[in-house]
Amino acid sequence: KQWYQRRVAITAGMLTIGVAFVQWKGSSTPDSGSDGSQLVGLSCILLACCTSGFSGVFLEKMIKNTNQSLWIRNFQLAFCSVLVGTVNLIFSDLGTLLRDGFFTNFAPIVVAAVISQAYGGLLIGMVMKYADNIVKVFTTSISIIISSFISIFYFRDLQLTLTFAIGTALVCSATVIYSLSRPSPKKTD
Repeated sequence: KQWYQRRVAITAGMLTIGVAFVQWKGSSTPDSGSDGSQLVGLSCILLACCTSGFSGVFLEKMIKNTNQSLWIRNFQLAFCSVLVGTVNLIFSDLGTLLRDGFFTNFAPIVVAAVISQAYGGLLIGMVMKYADNIVKVFTTSISIIISSFISIFYFRDLQLTLTFAIGTALVCSATVIYSLSRPSPKKTD
């Protein structure tokens, strides 16, 4: 058990460093007109990471320790999101909504993005039900790498750099090491 926890910690560190390298934009001189503080930015990122990690573990516990089906849990979570979104829509864009309607400026690409996000939410729910939060983190990291590769070749807005290659190697290595070190599930006969 202790060797497994050590490997999880090591692969999580490799994953973090790898994703940071993949997302690294290179050295650039800071804008002299920038009002932002690096300490404030770093603090916000650390807070976001902690709250994201907590919410992922809490969601996994909530999904796995219930008698309700995955679909009912997804509906409950979606209902909360729709409620918050509707309140925001009413307070921020009620005039535009009444004048132009709800689906104004919904191009086919926007519809595709909405469908993709809904499908992704269902997939994440299934991963959380049948796997664990650590697997979700690894799949998210792999999706960042894949998205970056698509951005390089399709959109041509990202340069293939040494940091990107190192980050990709770290993420792939961490994924392989983690998957090889997972304890086999206990058989119940």
